[in-house]
Amino acid sequence: MGCLSLHYRMEIMNYETYEYSVCEDCLHYWVNDDAPEGAGDDFSAERHGDLARELNGREGHLSCGVEPTDEDPDGSGYEEFSNQECELCRSGLAGARYGFTLFIKEKQSEEATSTTA
Repeated sequence: MGCLSLHYRMEIMNYETYEYSVCEDCLHYWVNDDAPEGAGDDFSAERHGDLARELNGREGHLSCGVEPTDEDPDGSGYEEFSNQECELCRSGLAGARYGFTLFIKEKQSEEATSTTA
């Protein structure tokens, strides 16, 4: 009977997460990759510097919603009316706020060896 020896390299992906409460304009901008209708010329990625600073050249992606809590069991992060400023564009206009999560990949490598007889 032969012996099988296996050596493989497995990559484990961990994610660093940042949650934001964003206005409707920012939600549409980041989901549709386009400024909302009627937005001025200054509505651009530069206006949303927090995301660029968090990414800092790393790979990441955005998702609607946040981690569920007792107050928000479905994790939508939705507030029908809020006077809290938008955490992306810093607009102080009152209105609806939406939960938004930025996931940034942190790659860790792990080597494993398996031997069977």
